[in-house]
Amino acid sequence: YISIGSYLGNNKKTFIVDERKELCSLTLKRIFFGEERKERMGAVLSAVLGGSGEAADAGSESEPSRIMKFSSSARWQLHFNEIKESSKLLVVDFSASWCGPCRMIEPAFIAMAGKFTDVEFVKLDVDELPDVAKEFNVTGMPTFVLVKRGKEVDRIVGARKDELEKKIAKLRA
Repeated sequence: YISIGSYLGNNKKTFIVDERKELCSLTLKRIFFGEERKERMGAVLSAVLGGSGEAADAGSESEPSRIMKFSSSARWQLHFNEIKESSKLLVVDFSASWCGPCRMIEPAFIAMAGKFTDVEFVKLDVDELPDVAKEFNVTGMPTFVLVKRGKEVDRIVGARKDELEKKIAKLRA
């Protein structure tokens, strides 16, 4: 077994990983006003360790979403570096929780993730990861960036479902 630890201020995160790089256990220690609490969490970091990562809520418990979400730039960068080695199409949805058009297209984005199973879908909140949004020159939302081998191959700004679906179908091959 391998133990990976990181320290952030008063928080200590410990990740226990088996030899197959699968997350077995995650404990988050937090200090609240001098009181130490331990919280067990699920496979939150499996994306970092080569797994599926955190999936966005698809609204259906029987069929989990194939859309990955990242809440830290470091986790996103690790995943992005890993997928650069693949010829697989990556579709990154840059959005925000307060963005009406982003919320409007979300069900279609979830449906596309279910339809195009050979494509990787990621959703990033520009308010949580402003540095990543800046790196990809996101100026409007939603912005969908289509990436292959680490290079942007196309981009759609706005909630244009039909155009997004056509471009995914064209570029996934």
